[in-house]
Formats: sequence, structure tokens, C-alpha cells
Amino acid sequence: MIDFYRILDNSIIFSILIYCVTFLFSDTIGYTFIRIAFILGFIKILIYNDIYFNWDFLKKYLKPIIIFFCVIFLSIIIHGFEYISILQYERLIKAIIPFITVLFFVSNKKHICWMILLLFLGMIINDFYALYDYVVNHNYRTNGIDMGILYFAGILLLQLPMLLINIINKNITCYQKLVLYFLLLLTLFTIYTNGSRMPWLISIIDILFIIFICIKSWYKKFFVFLGVILVLVSMYIFNSNVNTKINNLFNTNDISTRGHYFYLKDGFNLFLNNKIIGVGLDNFKYALIENNAISKESLENLKQDFHAEINGQYVIPHAHNDIIMFLSELGILGGVAYLYMFGSIAIQTLKEWYSSNNIYALSIFLMTINIFFRGLFDYNIANLGVISVYFFLFSIYLKYNYVIESNIKYIIDKKYILSIYGIFIFINLLSGIIKYLFYC
Repeated sequence: MIDFYRILDNSIIFSILIYCVTFLFSDTIGYTFIRIAFILGFIKILIYNDIYFNWDFLKKYLKPIIIFFCVIFLSIIIHGFEYISILQYERLIKAIIPFITVLFFVSNKKHICWMILLLFLGMIINDFYALYDYVVNHNYRTNGIDMGILYFAGILLLQLPMLLINIINKNITCYQKLVLYFLLLLTLFTIYTNGSRMPWLISIIDILFIIFICIKSWYKKFFVFLGVILVLVSMYIFNSNVNTKINNLFNTNDISTRGHYFYLKDGFNLFLNNKIIGVGLDNFKYALIENNAISKESLENLKQDFHAEINGQYVIPHAHNDIIMFLSELGILGGVAYLYMFGSIAIQTLKEWYSSNNIYALSIFLMTINIFFRGLFDYNIANLGVISVYFFLFSIYLKYNYVIESNIKYIIDKKYILSIYGIFIFINLLSGIIKYLFYC
């Protein structure tokens, strides 16, 4: 007799593993397989009832995420279901499908370990590709196989904490530690060749943080800190690429540097004119034109910088800052929801590490801080792949903790999970209907 349950379960896991293998080389293929797993999960829920999910165990992590997405949808309702807002919300919802799929349908520690291993393997292969591009092709701003420069920078900031935390893991062998040190050096060199200044700064903060918590003696901390500073100063003095990029941070004539300031100022002014409800999700560039909020300085800078063009007029695609974007598009409530979500995840994971010495909680904490800091100088939603991988790794952490620590298996009523699928179906239908009406 065919064991349909086992076939269905294995197919879900297999599809997730293929997602891990392919996503960092082709996000189109990766998303296809994770959506197959998501649909197979829907079939599993309709036929069987044994979906293990402990809300009491996970709610402190999930409530801020749920509130964040509810606030965005509330904004969409207030703004009258605008087409571009629905389309962007649909993209956001689809980006967290890996997160939801792991939470509902993965419950085996071995499967979880394979998922981390395969995704990390994809990261390392992209590093080797960047190394080849730098050495052979003499490309001094490297990217991944199917990633732009800033997208790749975001992935590197998720990769680095994974390595740093595993290096301080006391349960690994000497041989494993040597391999990890090699991979860490490869990752740091790739961060250098990527050439994005904010990841440079964040990487230094990550390393100093790990040094601070690992070395107990203040005497040793001082000398290690001094060693790191000497290395950085030497790179600044003797490496022309580093010297130029750092100097440009304080160069008011540099297009990129002054552009960030002008765009940030214009985005904040847009928020001040729409403090309560914002201008609507993904409406930033259109609202700048409608509100005549593009300053003369920004307009002049956009002639030489990256820009969008609407009806022949140059406009900023985004403010290069997550907080300003959520404040301007969703109002004060949206900005608070964004800060609450990432702040809550950071606080909860830090508390988990402090109370139980869970190094994997520390890894998620660093990833969260990295994403947040990066969002002060860029717009993370512009690279949804980074956000998708971050939440995927977060879901793996949550399920690993649940599998290891939760002694009681809770079977969640299928109606709650089906309601999640109902929301996805509703958003997709709404997007299709509005798209049809928009073009008709």
C-alpha cells in the first residue's frame, strides 16, 4: 500500500531543500520550489491533522511580525486598495512563504541541519564566484552569481554571524574550527571586494562584539581591540580603494554621499506632511512628485545618480533608509510597527542567549542588528531576497529551538492554518482583480 502521507511529507522537505540549493543562484527557481512546498503543505493540512505548532512557545517572536503585516494591510485599506500598494504587499507576503513553510511543516532536527548546510553552501559558492570575479576579471565591486552588489552585501551580512557564532561554539572539533576560520577569511575578503561601505562598518562591529563577549580579561580585550584598529588603520593608509571610499564618506562633492543626505531629508519632509497615514505603500516616488517634495539639491544630484523617471521628471526611488520609508509610506504607526518588529526580535534573541547561553540566538540577534543597521543607509525592501533569507533563517532557528526544547507536541487546529492560506489566496485574488481593473 502506498504511504501517501510519507510521500507528501518527503516531497515538502525535498522542495524546501531544493529551495535552499537554488535560491542564491536563481531566486526564480528557488521561489518556485518553496511555493511547491507551500502548496503541498496546503494539501497535507486538508487531508491530515497532525501539524505540530506551539503558539505559547513561539508567540513572543511571532506577534511583532503579525502586527507589522497587519499595520501594512490597514494602511492599504485606508488608502483605498491602490494597485501599486497591493502589488508590493503581495511581494512582501510571498517573500515570507519560506518562513511560514518551515514553521508549519518542518519538525525534524536532521532536516533543519541540512537546510542550514545547503543554504550556507550556496553562500560560500557565491563567495568563490566573487573571488574569481575580483582576481581574474579585476572587478573591484563584486556581486553574487545572480545578485546585484547591494543584494549580495545583504546576504554577506547574514552569512558573517553564522560563521562567527560557530567559531565560538565549544562543541566543534579543531579541524572544523580550522575550516570555519578559512571560510571566515573568505567571507571577510568577499565583504571587502563587494565594496559597500556600510557592510564594512557592520562587519567590524560584529567582530568587535564577538571579541568582547568571548575574551573575559579586560587586558586581553584591550590588546585585541588595539590589534583590530591597527589592521584597519593599515588598510586605510596602504589600500587606495579603502582610502578613497572612506574619504568619500566626508566628501560633500561625492554624488553618493551627498545624495543619501538629500534623499533622506526629502523623505523626512514627506513624512512630516503625511504624519498620520503616510502616502501609501510603494507610493514614495509618486508622492514626492505630487507633493512637490523633491528639493533642488536632490534634483541636481539625481542627474548623475541612480534615479527613476516619471513623466520625464527625475525622482528618488526610495530614501535609502528603512525607518524614513515606513514613516513616509505608512505614517507614524508604520514606523513604530517596523521598529517594534526588529526591536522585539533583537531583544528576545539577546535575552535567550543571556539566559541559556544559546549561541544560535546570538547569531539571529547579530543578523537582526545587521539588517537594522543596514536599513539606516539603504532600503532593505528594495532587495526582498535578503529579507526572505533572513526570515527563513529565523524560522529555522525557531523550529530548531522548538524541536529541541519543547517536550510537548501541540497539534494546532487546521482552521488556523487554513486561515493563513486564505489570507494568501485573498491577497493574490485582490491583486489580480485590481490589476484587471487598473488595465481596463
